[in-house]
Amino acid sequence: MLRFWEPLQSARYLFKSLEEVLTLEELMRASCDWAMEAWCPGEEGSVFTRLELAAKRMARATREDSIEAILRQLPHALSLAGDLKHRDVVADPAFQRERLLALEPVSFKYVSGACTAVLLEKLYDWDRQVGHP
Repeated sequence: MLRFWEPLQSARYLFKSLEEVLTLEELMRASCDWAMEAWCPGEEGSVFTRLELAAKRMARATREDSIEAILRQLPHALSLAGDLKHRDVVADPAFQRERLLALEPVSFKYVSGACTAVLLEKLYDWDRQVGHP
C-alpha cells in the first residue's frame, strides 16, 4: 500500500460508516493507528512517514522489540476489554511480559505485530487461563 500511496490519495474511502467519506490519511489513521502507536510512539510526521517507519521497525524487530511494542499497546486493548473477570491480574505488566515470554514461536508470531484486535483476543485468553489454573 505504501508503494502506491500517491495514486491511492486521489480516491475517497468508507470505513465503519457509509456517511463519512475519508481521505487515505484519515482511513489509515482510523484503521492503522495501533501500528503507529505501537511501533512509532511519540513520532511526529505524516501518516505515510509514520506507517513507513512502523513497517521498517516491524520488519527488523527482534522478539524483545515486539514485546515492547505489544506492552505499549496492551493498555489500549485493556481499555476496550469490557468484561474481564481478572482485570487486575491481566493488566499487570509483569504478568503480561511473563505470558509473552512463555509463548511458543508460532503463537508469538501471531501477536508480534501488536494489532489491538489480536491483543484483545490474547487478553481474553489470559483472563480465562487465570480463572482455570
